[in-house]
Amino acid sequence: MAIQLRSAAELEKMYRAGQVVHEVLNALRARVQPGMTTMDLEKSAEEIIAKGPGRRRSKGIAGIPVCCARR
Repeated sequence: MAIQLRSAAELEKMYRAGQVVHEVLNALRARVQPGMTTMDLEKSAEEIIAKGPGRRRSKGIAGIPVCCARR
């Protein structure tokens, strides 16, 4: 497997994506309470992401299920 070098533009996109993840995780940390389910956290994350400039890309594509715990 060869090492892929990234352009400055690609590195910038990766950095910005990492910043969004950081912000979402910090916001979730503030919302966590005893008794919450992972589905509660997922819904909170979706709300946070929807308010920002990004969108959740992995949900429901490439074999990643839309929901793992349907109740």
